Amino acid sequence: MFWIKTIRYCIACAALAACAAAGAATNYPHTDPGNLGNWVLREDMSDEFTNGLDHAKWQVCAKDGVYWPGPFKGRIYNTAYTGGVPGGWQFSPDNIHVTNGLLKITTKYEPDYDWYQPGTDVWTHTTAGMWSKQTFVHGYMEVKCKSAPAFATSSFWTTGGGAELDVFESVGQGSRIYKMWSSIHDWQLGSQPNRSWTQTTDLPFSFPGGFHVYGAEVTADYVKIYADGQLVHSVTRDWVETTPAASTDLKESDRWPMIGDNHVWVDSEIFEWWGVPDPSSLPADYEVEYIRVWEKAPAFLWNQYVALYSLSGSKTNNTDADALNDWAEYVFNGNPTNPADVGAMPTFDATTGEYAYLLRNDALLTAHVLTKTNLHDASWSTNDTVDIAVNDGAMGTNTTILGTAGDRLFVKLLVEEVLPPPTYPPSKGNNVTYEWIANVTIGSLNRTSGKDGGYYDGTAISTSAAKGASVAVSLTPGFSSSTYNEYWRIWIDLNFDGDFTDPGEQVFSMGPSTTTATGSFTLPATYAYTGPTRMRVSMKYNGFPTSVETFNYGEVEDYTFIVQPAP
Repeated sequence: MFWIKTIRYCIACAALAACAAAGAATNYPHTDPGNLGNWVLREDMSDEFTNGLDHAKWQVCAKDGVYWPGPFKGRIYNTAYTGGVPGGWQFSPDNIHVTNGLLKITTKYEPDYDWYQPGTDVWTHTTAGMWSKQTFVHGYMEVKCKSAPAFATSSFWTTGGGAELDVFESVGQGSRIYKMWSSIHDWQLGSQPNRSWTQTTDLPFSFPGGFHVYGAEVTADYVKIYADGQLVHSVTRDWVETTPAASTDLKESDRWPMIGDNHVWVDSEIFEWWGVPDPSSLPADYEVEYIRVWEKAPAFLWNQYVALYSLSGSKTNNTDADALNDWAEYVFNGNPTNPADVGAMPTFDATTGEYAYLLRNDALLTAHVLTKTNLHDASWSTNDTVDIAVNDGAMGTNTTILGTAGDRLFVKLLVEEVLPPPTYPPSKGNNVTYEWIANVTIGSLNRTSGKDGGYYDGTAISTSAAKGASVAVSLTPGFSSSTYNEYWRIWIDLNFDGDFTDPGEQVFSMGPSTTTATGSFTLPATYAYTGPTRMRVSMKYNGFPTSVETFNYGEVEDYTFIVQPAP
């Protein structure tokens, strides 16, 4: 006969490699790799630029004579900022193209260009830009890009509905290469000044120095601006509407204008008050790897489930002390506050051999139907694997044909939550001429090296320890001649959330030292997570480093640390 002898519900985090594959396939926001916000990608507003420029999605400014209403075509320079030298810039559809999977927006010095409006004005530069043909009202927009290394802006912004949101307008030369300038403009006030809010912050990296990820979450009540997954700027509707413009230099409007449809823009412009690019610096490319837009789907995912039943949020907790913990009840649609309701349990039809099981439509879930014919055999065979593709939070029916009623078979249903790995903010030393990290020994990890340019990605190298165990540490600086005072710190992302700022995640700190720093740390048992995670080792001259910092002298190295369960 067919036996269903064992059914267990195991919820586990998959290995780091499997997580990476899942993250690449799903493309969740950089700020929410686990998709707790239940984001759904707007394919019609997103582009990886792998197949050229999709003109069905994007309107190139000036292509076929189409400009943004206004018309927004360019700008003549105010000679008060240029030392009396006349000039101006215009959008050119010839300055935007896709090469090797990168969108490139080029700024050029072209005094002989066929200007749309020659007149008596002097035009000198061409740039380019494009906007999305589709719109969103509330959602999250993200770009991975590198700014043009010139006195031209590289910008990511929205406009429409009487408002403009500037996620950033970076300048690739001069004093503003580190500055993230964000703002909201209320165009109902007409021409500037018309800001509802503005904020400027120096980032730990320069915009033209490499590719980074920038994003903005737009809701009815707030706007949040991110760089490499870290919150940089934020403003609330309440602040805009209740803080008088006369009381602050951050705004001129008391109206919250982010209530209409938003077209997504990427473009380059020239603001002469920040500088006009010298012809020797041109052409210069603003390079974009991708643009993505998400909206939140109305779903019944884990965070809504926690709120509905007023749960602690711990997936291993068993609120009603029945056979299933809270996470398993979520998966099978049980009531975690009622021990009599454990949801829909799997069933078997002896006539058809069909094994049926209802699972939550949560795209982080993967189910495995495992079977064996002998309970004395330690191994199970995978009969079927189901990746949950739908992400609407409803209950979905899944079936697997196992065998006939005459078969002797034991069944186990394993449900995994496969979390995409978090992305960590950068940290590095700018100069390794005089000092660098020469050796890192942490537990079984032992790496000797020379200068690594200020940062070394050693995530392919790992060490491990059980929670509560003592881990030995030996850190050796390298010097070109004289010795210097070095300060060391080690962080481990113990809850696998993409930062090192949670309590207990700084596990080692020592300095100043001119020789090998030795000691140990006890691996905290504070967090439930076990598995591979990021470990960061930082050495800084003349002061303790923070976990995310670009400093003058020293070096940073990242490794993988495998957190094992307590014995």
